[in-house]
Amino acid sequence: MFAKRTSNNLVTLPKEIVSEFQCTEYFRVTVEDGRILLTPTDLTREEVTQVTSASWQETLNKISMTQADVDEIAAQTQRE
Repeated sequence: MFAKRTSNNLVTLPKEIVSEFQCTEYFRVTVEDGRILLTPTDLTREEVTQVTSASWQETLNKISMTQADVDEIAAQTQRE
């Protein structure tokens, strides 16, 4: 089986594969030996949001931006 990556970096998995994971909403994505691995996880939507938020905050800290800076940029963009 094959899966194609689109120009938006989206990959559609074959139905035969996905059907084996019907109760799984989130997968942990890793790279190992040049392969992309999807591992089913039982994380809840809230837990994924917390992890994503922590990662986002870490990124902001690295570039010396605060959430207020991001909010101001978003507000300016909406006004334009």
